[in-house]
Amino acid sequence: MILKELVVSKFSSCFEKEYILLEFKMNTLYLVDNGLKLQKSGQRILVKKDGIVTQELPVIDLKRILIIGNNQITTELMQYLASQGIEVAFLSTRRRFKFRLVPETSKNIFLRIAQHESCRFVEFRSSFSRIIVTAKIKNMR
Repeated sequence: MILKELVVSKFSSCFEKEYILLEFKMNTLYLVDNGLKLQKSGQRILVKKDGIVTQELPVIDLKRILIIGNNQITTELMQYLASQGIEVAFLSTRRRFKFRLVPETSKNIFLRIAQHESCRFVEFRSSFSRIIVTAKIKNMR
């Protein structure tokens, strides 16, 4: 599988690198230059520098965005990326992790609610604890 990774750097406004992948985990957009602004336009991401659009990127197949340095991202784009399951990580200019925005993972909420409700009953907690302790003792060497 060949993937094009778009890199925005301080050496040029944008260039492409091709990677041959064994896994589908490299769908990452790296923003390395300072002063960039990301905003949403339809199902695309606009990369602006000094108010001028330098690149339009499709969101399809994008899994994460790494924003390095002093860059901006609009609230509208953050909400859209979260709805698409795309995480955004912010790093300092020295590549130190600051924070990341992680979309809500889809877990079985009804299962979680049932598990929490079951824990309210002393009988359930006691029998479940006995099962775990018995299994641990049985598996001891």
